Amino acid sequence: DGRFAGDAGARRAGRGGTGMTDRAVSSTIGLVLLLALTVVGAGVVVGIGATALDDVQRQTSVDRAEHAMTLLDARTAVVGLGEGATQTVRLGRTTGGDYVADADTGWLRIEHTNYTAGETETIYNASLGSVSYRTDDTTVAYQGGGVWRQQGGGTTMVSPPAFHYRGTTLTLPVLRVRSDDAASGSATATIRRDGALTRIYPTRVGDDTDGTGAPYD
Repeated sequence: DGRFAGDAGARRAGRGGTGMTDRAVSSTIGLVLLLALTVVGAGVVVGIGATALDDVQRQTSVDRAEHAMTLLDARTAVVGLGEGATQTVRLGRTTGGDYVADADTGWLRIEHTNYTAGETETIYNASLGSVSYRTDDTTVAYQGGGVWRQQGGGTTMVSPPAFHYRGTTLTLPVLRVRSDDAASGSATATIRRDGALTRIYPTRVGDDTDGTGAPYD
């Protein structure tokens, strides 16, 4: 009986020792899993936060570009309509985009259709050019006296062109961009008039040099 009791106690002691070891291993595994989940969670939060910050910075840069283009529009009108020789506009610092001037984008053609006996007279026919701020998915552009925003496959007007229509009279100032410069980072635009202000229509006899305007052929 004494030996049996001793053996049983030894067996109970042995089982108790194994349980303590299992609990120690389980605690270690649990700590490792907790640390792993914490690291993964922190990585996900950092990744989402960085993406959100980039989106906010891009949107802020686009909004700043819209304001700069509207100011460029106003200053260009001052120079183009003969009220000033030179104007300077600080476009601001870009984030993920570039400012580009292109003399060949856009085209304006004005025709008087069927003015007599089925004849059509071309009054104006030339490129407009543009100044634009471009990112991967958004373009904000000044063109033809207006500011436009292209994003997500659609285009919206930020600032309308300066034209007036009263009765049968259309007044349409044509402001052309004649530059092919580009800039990134902190950009500044200098606006200068290239040549004299030209009246396209109506013109007097002797003023017409390119077959357009009045009098008609």
